Amino acid sequence: MDRGIKIGALGGGLLGLLIGFLVGGPLVSLALGAIAGALGGDLANLGIDQRFINDVTEDLAPGSSALFLMARDADPEATAAALEPFEGKVYYSYLPEETEAQLREILAEDEL
Repeated sequence: MDRGIKIGALGGGLLGLLIGFLVGGPLVSLALGAIAGALGGDLANLGIDQRFINDVTEDLAPGSSALFLMARDADPEATAAALEPFEGKVYYSYLPEETEAQLREILAEDEL
């Protein structure tokens, strides 16, 4: 497996926490609230594309699951190819570097 994909998989927890309310329970929603509150805004204000949020929200059915990956300098097509055996739908979105740095700082300070 490509090194970039492995790094993306390891960083996936960060974005998973950020968007966890889409598929998670109260604990994940609470974590999301803490992050959003610390950054002073909702998901769109955090730099997450509103269309991405809407697409994922519309497509996830009750009882389904999602895996969110955050990777730096990853090749989206290679990532999609690596995940193909799992027969999922792949969405792409990008976080501004400032938002990513803020998330990493917050998560390093508070173990969610």
